[in-house]
Amino acid sequence: MSDLYRETMLKTMDVGASLAKWVLTSLLAINGGAAIATWGLQMSPGSKVASCAVFVVGVLLALLSAHLSVKSLPERMVPIGQAIGYWISVKYDGERVADLETHEINIGSVNKAASRGPEAVSWLSALAFVIGVALAGWGALPHNASTIIEGSKTGTPLRVASPPIEPAAIRPPSQ
Repeated sequence: MSDLYRETMLKTMDVGASLAKWVLTSLLAINGGAAIATWGLQMSPGSKVASCAVFVVGVLLALLSAHLSVKSLPERMVPIGQAIGYWISVKYDGERVADLETHEINIGSVNKAASRGPEAVSWLSALAFVIGVALAGWGALPHNASTIIEGSKTGTPLRVASPPIEPAAIRPPSQ
């Protein structure tokens, strides 16, 4: 019975750790990648710095979420381990204890309370990404309405990142 309990606990911890790593990696990747990508865009310097700063805050929030998750892990895993142990003993002994089963209902509220902090910080990290993208988009827009109107009338592009390549500059490969 102890081998089954140990195996079940290890699988439970592995699933929880895998999910946490996936969420952390995603938050770090979107915020970090966006900060790097935004720095190279042609936009107003203020918007560039502001959006990159928000992306960096998103990275820091993701790391804080991971730290809080690790700190709250014992508080969440002990009740789960006790519940798994109880149900494994019920499987082998067949004896059910109503008080313990009533206590298990409270385990969910303990786990919810322990995971609220890390979850809230994760959502703030995702929100930082959205705000950073909005700031980057705002900074990339031309801020003069007459520029937009004139550009649409003449058919000229509103913003060109690099000068167009002249056909004479394109040479066929030498044979």
